[in-house]
Amino acid sequence: MINITIEDNNININNNNPPATSTITPFRLMTQNVQGLNSPTKQQQVLDTMSINNIDILGLSETKLIQSKARHIYKKQKNYNSYFNNDSINPSGSGVGIIISKNYDKYVQKYNGYKGRVIYVDLFMQGNMKLRIIQVYLNANFGDRDEVLTTHKYIITLIEQSQKDNFKIILLGDFNVSYEAYKQEYNRKGSFHWKFSIFHSLKALNLTDTIKLCRDVTSTTPYHTYIPKQLNQSPSRIDFIWISRDLILETIQSGIFHPELYNTDHEGVYASFYRDHLFKNKTSASLKQNSFKKRIFSFDTMTTNKWQEFQQATDARVDQFLANPMIINKASDLNTYWTIIQRIIMNAAITTVDNHMTSIKYKPRAPTHITEAYGKIRYLNRIITKLNFIKKRCDNYKDDPSSMIDSFLDRNKRTIIIDRVLQSNNGTSTLITDPNEIKKLTNQHFQQCAGGTQIPKEIPLRWLDQYTPKAHIDENIYRHLMSPPSFQEWINTLNELSNDKAPGPSGITNEMLKHLGPKTSTLLWQFICKCIILNDIPNAWREAN
Repeated sequence: MINITIEDNNININNNNPPATSTITPFRLMTQNVQGLNSPTKQQQVLDTMSINNIDILGLSETKLIQSKARHIYKKQKNYNSYFNNDSINPSGSGVGIIISKNYDKYVQKYNGYKGRVIYVDLFMQGNMKLRIIQVYLNANFGDRDEVLTTHKYIITLIEQSQKDNFKIILLGDFNVSYEAYKQEYNRKGSFHWKFSIFHSLKALNLTDTIKLCRDVTSTTPYHTYIPKQLNQSPSRIDFIWISRDLILETIQSGIFHPELYNTDHEGVYASFYRDHLFKNKTSASLKQNSFKKRIFSFDTMTTNKWQEFQQATDARVDQFLANPMIINKASDLNTYWTIIQRIIMNAAITTVDNHMTSIKYKPRAPTHITEAYGKIRYLNRIITKLNFIKKRCDNYKDDPSSMIDSFLDRNKRTIIIDRVLQSNNGTSTLITDPNEIKKLTNQHFQQCAGGTQIPKEIPLRWLDQYTPKAHIDENIYRHLMSPPSFQEWINTLNELSNDKAPGPSGITNEMLKHLGPKTSTLLWQFICKCIILNDIPNAWREAN
């Protein structure tokens, strides 16, 4: 049984002792290549493994199940539900599935599959929390490059769309390629074999390998997941769980699991997450029971008389709060007077504009000290990530300067092979195939094609008129570009603002600005002019909701 204790988060694999009283039960996923699931005995053994080890969701690779049979194998199960896909032409070398505990299946809103290589389920929880779990089984036969890359493209497109739709992402399965082999080749050459492109894309999308997140993968602790039975093959790490960055702080542990109830040449890979943070967020309905409120102004019910009351109220507060003329000479003055102006407008709006209070849709899900601790942990994680990146660059500086330069320039090393050159001389074309001559002509071409810097460049006749100074353009038109606007220009600008727009942190809306009293309008215009003259704005204007 896999137990995670509160004291040290140690993982105990295949320990059949009952959990201690201090044991917590996290949300746990595992991926496993089962090498076929057609046997009823093996089907039951898989469920027993999930039950014994508290596995809530199990992703399956290489099920070898045809679609019609897969629908029925777990149909009568009371504790689990299953989703399978195998519409491949060759079902014996494909098939993916996801088995979910009924405790979590209630959150599933959608599932879909692709050619027996990909299946995903979407879980929708309270508090607008969305989780997409993607199980994959990539082709082990690289003879059909187009088919493999098409599957890669489908997975990457699915992840990109998931990120746009604000899903948390868990990608798991048998990738049939070694991540360590990809890194070794990429660090050595600056490029990589096309079969590794899936890893390169996952890193670009900021997904994280949970094993490397929780374990130190080295030559002495390689965490191999494929243990071949053939002596002429080597073990490797080809099964993975990748997570989006927003799940890193929710991760408790990840490791390797050895199945004892059924036969397979693959180890399982599991990851455990904090349950409450994913599945027990409060909904907006429950937030209404708390005192988290915001003010909503109802401008649709405002009449001409009500707006006149608002204008009078703003001007009355100008007399109340600003007995002396406004004097602004420095940036700190802008902050002081903006606070006063905001107070004038909002105080008048609350007392004269129709409004009501409503519950906000967000409430911190943890106490303040926990939220602050999370922020510090994220900060430390960023520092650790940067230190690891710097260490890698330092190592490359000594062992692999080319990779270091590519990393600095954020580029992939690309190669152009020139094995023939067509040379034209006095109207005669000659095909050059001699390597030394090709290098000579190529160097000569790139040295001379742009011309020397000392040679004057002539503008073509068709463009000459475009670069000639235009006599009809007044060179003084930009002279007053940064001059403060006139009062009428300022009023015209306010009147062109759209209505029904959400306010910023100040709470002031466009409707309020359009209906200020004469004194308040003049005061705000003078304040804007001072901002332009000082080339600065109040600090409050740099904030956003």
